[in-house]
Amino acid sequence: MSEFLASGNAICGTMNTKPAAVPTPGDTAAAQAAYLDQQVALTQDALTQLRALPEPAGQAAALQSLFAKVDTLITLGEQESAALNAGNLAVADQIDSQASTATDAANAAFNAYGLTVCGS
Repeated sequence: MSEFLASGNAICGTMNTKPAAVPTPGDTAAAQAAYLDQQVALTQDALTQLRALPEPAGQAAALQSLFAKVDTLITLGEQESAALNAGNLAVADQIDSQASTATDAANAAFNAYGLTVCGS
């Protein structure tokens, strides 16, 4: 288990440094959508790497639950980007609120599991 946690936290540590390299979005909906698309891609990459790690014995269900939370965040990010690209700012704001709540839940779950870098 400790090897999985160390590897998982290392993956997330690398992922956490990458958003800083993504320029802050401009004021337009299109710029905000492009920024979101980049964030979603970084998250998808990290999730793919986490899923590729050997699962500790007896942890499949717990990990699937964690990964499902990230899948939800990815979906919400894609939906928000689509709403922004369509110029539907009210829907984008609603999705952003949902994403904020989902992020808090995912971070809490990752922290409780021991993937504290992922939950930061």
